[in-house]
Amino acid sequence: FSLVLFSLFLTIMPPAFHYLKMKKSRKLYVSKNLQDFFPEITIFLPMKNESINVKRKLNEVNSMSYPREKLNLLVIDSGSSDGTREIAEEYLNSKSDFFNWEIFSIDLPGKSRAVNKALEVIETPFIVMMDTDAICPPDSLVKLMKNFSNPTIGGVCGHQNPSFGKKEDPYRSRFNDIRIGESSFHSTPIFEG
Repeated sequence: FSLVLFSLFLTIMPPAFHYLKMKKSRKLYVSKNLQDFFPEITIFLPMKNESINVKRKLNEVNSMSYPREKLNLLVIDSGSSDGTREIAEEYLNSKSDFFNWEIFSIDLPGKSRAVNKALEVIETPFIVMMDTDAICPPDSLVKLMKNFSNPTIGGVCGHQNPSFGKKEDPYRSRFNDIRIGESSFHSTPIFEG
């Protein structure tokens, strides 16, 4: 019985201590001396069967407040069967003011395959990957890229914001506390789109 309790203690306590330490450290994370920073970037949208979201997302990307000449768009359709690629292509061809864009299709589905294809073809120094169902305010790119004015920052990850209608669940809240806390020390091992 004591072995079971000891094993339980070893299983629960290290993650609990890590969480408490990161929750406290989250308060230390403050981006200092950030300046406007506008390098050339590629917005990468991996998609599979996103016919419902594709126009809204492309409208959102088109309304981003970032210098137009510095924006590129890459859409990778990953085996959609609902016309996602065709909808995206039709939309982009109808917008004469849309910046530089490309669409690729890959036969095998999977976000990892789409990311690997994107890494093969993107040539800009910065990549911003967005999920098609994610909602980003127009100033998202400006805020995001400011972080890179600090040369010690190599990656920036967004997080779920409950102010967009969904109540944040406790798991996601704790997960974000841990990631931000880890970032105040060095870096987080977990990135999302």
